Amino acid sequence: MSPANPFRSFTYALLALATAASACSDVTGLERELEDNRALWESEGPASYSFDYHVVCYCLPEVTRPVTITVQHGEVVSVTYVDTGEPVDTPCLCDYPTVDDLFDEIESVLAEDPYSVRVDYDPELGYPADFFVDYDLQIADEEWGFDVLRLDPLPG
Repeated sequence: MSPANPFRSFTYALLALATAASACSDVTGLERELEDNRALWESEGPASYSFDYHVVCYCLPEVTRPVTITVQHGEVVSVTYVDTGEPVDTPCLCDYPTVDDLFDEIESVLAEDPYSVRVDYDPELGYPADFFVDYDLQIADEEWGFDVLRLDPLPG
């Protein structure tokens, strides 16, 4: 067995420190991007809208089946399946998010300091169009995300 190489240990320590520092700056950048896009949504987003929402996870098909969520003045008023247009059988429409809820969810995830986060925002209205998080590199199947496949403003 060869003796420990102090230079190699020092190099690994520096690499770990640099990786941690870059992760912190990425989270700061993601938080700033979140704030900027939330402000854009609040200034440009419609009060009433519908959007197609798709959860991405290792979940039951009922969870990942895309739905159209209709929001009137900040409240979910209907949820239907994208593929059939049939209403979703749910005890509470509150189980489905508004765009404001999506921003809150991303903010909550960023506060947990996950291993990896990817967020893309709509360039015109600022809403989160694509989100994915991997909380821990060492754990399988705890990743999840969502896509907003379409968002249409509604009158009112």
